[in-house]
Amino acid sequence: MLIEKNPECIFNEIEDTAVILNPSTEKFIELNATGLLIWKELDQTNNLDELISNMQKNFPSQAKIEEDIKDFIKRGLTTKIFFELNPQIFYLW
Repeated sequence: MLIEKNPECIFNEIEDTAVILNPSTEKFIELNATGLLIWKELDQTNNLDELISNMQKNFPSQAKIEEDIKDFIKRGLTTKIFFELNPQIFYLW
């Protein structure tokens, strides 16, 4: 699965937490320290499998990190903070 951050969303970081607001839907999610790390990691890759792999390397003692990431992405898709990219669509100009 490929994921993209919604460019319309407003991101505000306060110490080790953050809030992301989607002004179009008026929905937001609050991020804890782990969610904030996932959000930042999405700047490096938009591939869910790579994201999970990278986070597992950084947090080898976190047995349920994959489940946490998938829950976070699911919430983000529901609130339209993320979009799922379809790799099958190619644009020809």
